[in-house]
Amino acid sequence: EYIPRAGKQQESEEVLRDSYYEKLTSIARVLRYIATILLLVFGLGMAFFFSEDITAENLKLLLRNASFSFPGEQAAFTTVRYDADPAMDFAAYKEYFAVATTTGLRLYDHRGNIALDSDHSMKSPTVDAGKDYILVYDREGRSYVICNSVTSLYSGSEEHTIYWADVCDDGSYMVLTGSSTHLSVIEIYNRSFKLKRKMNVDRYPLCARLSDDGTKLLLLTCTADEKGRAEGCITFYDLSEKTEQLCDVITDRIPIYGCISDKGAAVLFEDGIGFYDPEGKEIVFSSFDGMTPCLYSESGGCLTVAFERDRVLRENRIRTYDYENVKLRGE
Repeated sequence: EYIPRAGKQQESEEVLRDSYYEKLTSIARVLRYIATILLLVFGLGMAFFFSEDITAENLKLLLRNASFSFPGEQAAFTTVRYDADPAMDFAAYKEYFAVATTTGLRLYDHRGNIALDSDHSMKSPTVDAGKDYILVYDREGRSYVICNSVTSLYSGSEEHTIYWADVCDDGSYMVLTGSSTHLSVIEIYNRSFKLKRKMNVDRYPLCARLSDDGTKLLLLTCTADEKGRAEGCITFYDLSEKTEQLCDVITDRIPIYGCISDKGAAVLFEDGIGFYDPEGKEIVFSSFDGMTPCLYSESGGCLTVAFERDRVLRENRIRTYDYENVKLRGE
C-alpha cells in the first residue's frame, strides 16, 4: 500500500521592523526628492539666464575639448602637421597655436590636432590674439576676420588700406586705416562688432595699440616739419568714458613699434626704447648702445627686442624690457 509523504510546509515568519532604520529610510527618501527638485530648478534657471551662451558652437567646443583618456595614459603622437606659405604669421591664443597664411587660419592644440580651420584670402596676413577673440587682418589690404576657438565670428572690410589692427582682452578691437580726407583713421569696435569710436588724424600712420582693457590708446605717426624733415609723433588717448587726448609728443626719432597697458607704455625706436607713464609722460630713454633692432615681440607687460650681432654666424642678442616696471628684465 502506497502512503504519500507529506510535503514541506513553509511556516510564515513575522518580519521584525526596526523603527530607527525606517525613520532613516523616510528621511533619505525626502532628501532625494528635495535634491531632484533643486537640480531641476537649477538646470532650468541656468538655461534661462544663460540661454544666449547655449549654442551649437559652445556644445561643439565642450565635446571637442573633452578628454576620454585615463590619467597617466601613455600616448604616442605620430601625426605631423605641415604648413608652408610665402606669407605667414603666428600667435599664441588660449591653449592653441595660431598659424595665419594667405589662404586661412588654423589653430593647433597641444596634440597637433586642428581645432579650427578658417578660410580666407589675404596677401599679407597678420594675426593678433586677445583673451576672447583672435583677429587676422590683411596688412596693406582691406579685409579682416575675427574668430574664436570654434568658428569664424565676423568678416569685415575697409574702404581704404588697413595699416594696423589690434584686439583687446575684453573683445573690443581697433582698425587703423585712412580715408580720402585724412591720412589716419582710427576705428574702435565693441565685442559685438559695432563701431564705437572714430578718430581722424592728419598724419602718416605707423602703429596703433590698445591696452588690454581697451581704455588706453597709443598712436604712432609721423609728419614733416616746415623744413621738410621727418618727425615722429607719439599720441596717448583715454577711451574710458569719452575720447580724450592725454599727451602728444613730437620727436626727431621715428617710432617703430609701441605697446601700452594700464600701468605704462613703451615705444621702440631705431636707437633705443622710451618708457612712458599711463598719462603719456616720458620716464626714461634707454639706448641700444649702437645696436639696431631686427625683431621684436610684446607679451604680458614685457617687450623683447632682438639685435643682429653676426649675420654670417647667425648670432643674435636679445633684451627683454619690463615696461610696466621700467626695467631691463634680462639679456
